[in-house]
Amino acid sequence: MLTIREAEMKDAEDVIRYLNKVGGETAFLTFGENEFLVSRSDEEVIIQQFLNHEKACMYLAFEEDELVSVGQVIVPAKERMAHRGNIAISVKKDFWGQGIGSKMLEKLILSAKKSGLHMLTLEVVSENQAAFHLYKKMGFVVAGEYPDYFRVQDKLFAVTFMYRILKN
Repeated sequence: MLTIREAEMKDAEDVIRYLNKVGGETAFLTFGENEFLVSRSDEEVIIQQFLNHEKACMYLAFEEDELVSVGQVIVPAKERMAHRGNIAISVKKDFWGQGIGSKMLEKLILSAKKSGLHMLTLEVVSENQAAFHLYKKMGFVVAGEYPDYFRVQDKLFAVTFMYRILKN
């Protein structure tokens, strides 16, 4: 059974292990396997910052006791941009196609609405059609695309920027 809840301080090591694993499962993340170079204490600080922030959030999805997805709404610190949040979601490869990304995105959107955010933004690798269709289904629209936005080994990837205005 899938459980989605806010990240807690005790989750720091699990989050680090998870991110270092999923980074090697796809070329669609901005980091590779074992490239999430954050110490436990630093990750605890990050989690605490999410917990203390009135608009930002970090959720974890568990299947039984296994961490299978991490989702965040990251809010800029500058007041002029603090009306919007940037979405970041990953799902462990063994759990792709099970609706976990949809459930995590729904949770993040609901949290953003409750916190009073006006807009959500995200970046998706243009080749990642599954994620692209999920975001479109959930009301995100295309703002534009950067070609060659990041490189994995010798392959360059375009990134599509998307947004959704929240009706508060």
